Amino acid sequence: MAGILRAWTVAAAVFVFAASAPSDPGEEFPKGRIIQKVVTLHDPAQSYALYLPKDYTPDRKWPILYGYSPAGRGEDPVRVFQKAAEKYGWILVGSNNSRNGPWEPIRAAIEAVWKDTRARFSIDDSRIMAGGFSGGARVSFNMMAAVKGAEGMEVAAVFPCGAGFGSQGAPPEGSRTIVCGMAGRGCFNFPEMRLRTMPALKARRIRCRLLVFDGGHQWPPEDTVLKAARYVRMAMLCRDGKGDGKEAAELLREDLAEAEALLRDSGAGFYEGRDRLADLADMFKGCPAEKDIAARLAALEGDERVKKAKAAEDALKGMLAELKAIADGNERFDRMLERSREFSREYAGTPAALSLSAELSLAARAALMQAQQLLQRKDYPAAARLLERIFRAAPNDPTVAYNLACAQAMAGRREDALNTLAEAVRLGYGDLEHMKKDPDLDSLRSEEAYKKIVADLEKKAAGGGGR
Repeated sequence: MAGILRAWTVAAAVFVFAASAPSDPGEEFPKGRIIQKVVTLHDPAQSYALYLPKDYTPDRKWPILYGYSPAGRGEDPVRVFQKAAEKYGWILVGSNNSRNGPWEPIRAAIEAVWKDTRARFSIDDSRIMAGGFSGGARVSFNMMAAVKGAEGMEVAAVFPCGAGFGSQGAPPEGSRTIVCGMAGRGCFNFPEMRLRTMPALKARRIRCRLLVFDGGHQWPPEDTVLKAARYVRMAMLCRDGKGDGKEAAELLREDLAEAEALLRDSGAGFYEGRDRLADLADMFKGCPAEKDIAARLAALEGDERVKKAKAAEDALKGMLAELKAIADGNERFDRMLERSREFSREYAGTPAALSLSAELSLAARAALMQAQQLLQRKDYPAAARLLERIFRAAPNDPTVAYNLACAQAMAGRREDALNTLAEAVRLGYGDLEHMKKDPDLDSLRSEEAYKKIVADLEKKAAGGGGR
């Protein structure tokens, strides 16, 4: 794919084999082990982590997943997807050079890995996949657009973790690419994925699912990745007219069992289970399984929880329209915070309640801009009051927590500032260099609690990660 990226309009135990890459593309790599660094044949400055399934052989074509980390740690996506790759027979590669930052290095890194893997390995062009976390998730969507635009090839699947579309925006309507997103319930990008990314994909008739796990802004756990891989495999079989085969039937059996378990949940799980059934009914349309799935789905229509969910959707539309009509941003935010509490009590657990919570988080981030202006004007008490209100609305956002700690420190509330700063780091704030230089925190430097926060963050930074 020479020059493909130039077509972009920029905007459990792991066995590690730490060997150097062979210089000959025909030379074999160990299989069933993660190789941390494979240097590309054409550019010694570029490298990637690699995993080949235990039964890999160049005698046939293999699916491949290109993984991207926001911190340039190619081993991260390879490690996260390793079990799924072994189960479904994928080659895994993760760029060691693609990281959050200027665009040109990202473009060069992705192109280098693409070129090298196609020279070394036997790849099935109909099963090219991409996945990444945070900024790496956005890169995976951009790669999808680039492959389609420059090569006329369609990426078979994308696994965005903790973030949505990249600079290229949503894929075109009717794309055959399958998307399975993953996000922690406490991730600050969860509202984006739930309210923007997934609805945009569905509106374009793109097969997609969002898997939510307990956690924050982080790589998904192994069991969630395995579910994502199963979903993509099942969707591919149905898309390719093999939904009535033995393999699809077995995958469907597992997915239906999970849906039924969700339906037994007394809270939000019930609605997730119902959505799962609706997705499966559409996926297996025209297959023998369609009738049974549709019958199970129809049987739920009389459930009071389904009626409650529909009423909640109507109520949410009315509330958002009412709030939008309020011209003053401060008043709108206050009313939204008040109404969301009432709504959550009345429609607890419904998808509408979760959507409202996500909308509130987005509104809180907008209000954060006003709080930053107050900080710039040195009105620290007012900034602290606004940020405290925002933090109540978005209690999982590390940026809000950090700014609140700064305002509290400048307002002379040192104990509150230290507690809030520790919470910001716990939630995922990781800009250690900025924290050390930020004059807003000067009053805290001599405190033992501040020194411990810095020490803990240094340990986190040494382990890698990113936004």
